Amino acid sequence: MASAQIVFLTLFLGLTSGLQPVELHVEGPVQSVRILVGGHEAAKLDGPPWRARVDFGPLAPAELTAVAYDAAGTEIARASQLLNLPRPTAEFEIGLERDGTAAVLHWHHLMGSKPRQATMSVDGSPLAVDSDWRATLPKLDPLMPHVLSAEMRFADGFVARKEMVIQGLRSDSTGTELTPVMLWQKANEKAADPAGCFTAAGRAVHVSAIEKSPARIFLVQEPFPGKAIDTYHVLWSERQPGGIRDRDPLGRDTSARIQWPIARNFGGGGADAGSSTLFPRSPDLPGNRGGMLWLLTRSFEDRTRIDDPRRFADAVAVAGLNATAGGFRRAVVLVLGDRRDTSHYDPRSVRQYLDSLGVPLFVWSLTGARPDLAGSWGAVDDISTTGKLREATRRLQQVLDSERVVWLAADPITALHVQADERCGVAMGAVQPTR
Repeated sequence: MASAQIVFLTLFLGLTSGLQPVELHVEGPVQSVRILVGGHEAAKLDGPPWRARVDFGPLAPAELTAVAYDAAGTEIARASQLLNLPRPTAEFEIGLERDGTAAVLHWHHLMGSKPRQATMSVDGSPLAVDSDWRATLPKLDPLMPHVLSAEMRFADGFVARKEMVIQGLRSDSTGTELTPVMLWQKANEKAADPAGCFTAAGRAVHVSAIEKSPARIFLVQEPFPGKAIDTYHVLWSERQPGGIRDRDPLGRDTSARIQWPIARNFGGGGADAGSSTLFPRSPDLPGNRGGMLWLLTRSFEDRTRIDDPRRFADAVAVAGLNATAGGFRRAVVLVLGDRRDTSHYDPRSVRQYLDSLGVPLFVWSLTGARPDLAGSWGAVDDISTTGKLREATRRLQQVLDSERVVWLAADPITALHVQADERCGVAMGAVQPTR
């Protein structure tokens, strides 16, 4: 069974932009490969080694696609992966080798955790997997479709699964997609029947549900409020120990997650053997546990060092990416003080990225009005007193209250470009904060 196949050996699980190395595993009668970013050709390979440096462009959601062609110029295989959209902690691809007589798992883990165990089966019959994560395939009828299933268990407990349908000269991964997308309900209007309200490229998109799901706030803030007296002195001094938890409550259906702006590097695991830069975060903190003042004046000194460089813009981008995972109403709040930002990404590109994801961004200042940031971060809310913090929190809650999550029968890239009929009382994308 001479099956043509193309598999990405380089997997992009985090944020990526600009020039990046891309390596492919190619099997079968492949004469050339075109690499597309967002549907546009970024590289062409006319033979091995199947690798190239590809320009991904600015930080933005996109689809990376590799298309294989035979000698006649006919497409015989393709593979794709999403860029700058939520991905699992670990992934793997199933590669067919030795003219379709063997299958091998090419894996990648964001934090470098190694696989502990792998299983494979074809049409429900288990296969023996060796220490190189390879299994010999039985002789299969090329005229019939066959399902190749695999599972990998990693040392940190994460489990990844994948299926592939093999038939003749083609192999395709299987799966159905239902994507949650943010929209907002217009003031004083009731949402209409969602049937026929949403289109993509002029075609109707089926809606599974529209719901007011729980909300999640992603806070990017200084980890040391107690020691950064020059920045936090007003809020810190105005704390009232007896009632701080009850001040400016977020609500029972709202939780908060703090993303610290201090990067940590982890050795990458997988075919590309690269490294990953991650930003530590807190567990989800229920809104009934404490209000915004309590969140901003907590100390997390055990998480990091006070002299570590801050990367606020990069952490905001990561928070925006994390905010789109799952069907939550969401917002990102950046709390700025007087610490210098050493980010790789600039604020404008991060703002544009969050806007493309449909994630509203609030920027708050602990040091008073910041007109100097208008060109980079846009409008900034002054929260240097508890009264001003209360007003900023009220605006945040108004935005969250107007948000809705719509579940669309579309892939994530298509879902981001869906349009809503204005007569339906809803609009797509992030709600713009009002002041």
